[in-house]
Amino acid sequence: MSEALVPRRPSTPEAFDAYAAEALGAIESASTPDEIEHILGVVKTVEAAARLADKSREQERRWRVIALKAEAKKGELIGPPDRSANAAAGQHGLRGAKTNVEHQADHQARQVAKVAREQPQVFDDYLANEEEPSRAGLLKTAADAKRAKTEAALAPIADAAERDLRLRRVKTLHLIAEAEAAGAFLHAQLGAVIDAAQHDGIERHVSDLRESARLLNLVADQIDNPRLRRVK
Repeated sequence: MSEALVPRRPSTPEAFDAYAAEALGAIESASTPDEIEHILGVVKTVEAAARLADKSREQERRWRVIALKAEAKKGELIGPPDRSANAAAGQHGLRGAKTNVEHQADHQARQVAKVAREQPQVFDDYLANEEEPSRAGLLKTAADAKRAKTEAALAPIADAAERDLRLRRVKTLHLIAEAEAAGAFLHAQLGAVIDAAQHDGIERHVSDLRESARLLNLVADQIDNPRLRRVK
């Protein structure tokens, strides 16, 4: 069990530095939800005091970072929500039932702890580089990083699918062009047979006429082009 972090109001930069180191040590060694809840309350009070007292921006930023680390530790220590136990306590009028505000604070701490656990590099980089660190900023940065990672993982699959689709389109257009060329040739042939039939008498060319019509309709069916479907 860690020693309790005693609330103080540092008055000099050196005192702020020493108190910040003390707070970080207390966060690191905290082992129960009650301990970290106390530490988090003290840290948030100091953070607010630094902001209101118009201390240096670096001091304010440092305590924002410490508050996020305390919140992450709280989310780690309280574990997943036990809604059934809290509901049972509330039904019996016990003081152990948490308020909505407390539930919201626990949920936020779990969110911060999840980032620290699942995206430690994002967590550390954000705390080290963000000028005005906040819970909302951390969660947005983590969500953006996760989305970017997912998109990067899916990019090769999407590229391969796009290449395959383009290849299929090229092959389809090639086949359609070949079929239409064949249809045009057969259509011309059919016209020649019809002209010959009209000139010489249709009986001599009935067989050629039927064969040309059959081939033309076959091509029309393959490319679904009703314009070529002239003779039944």
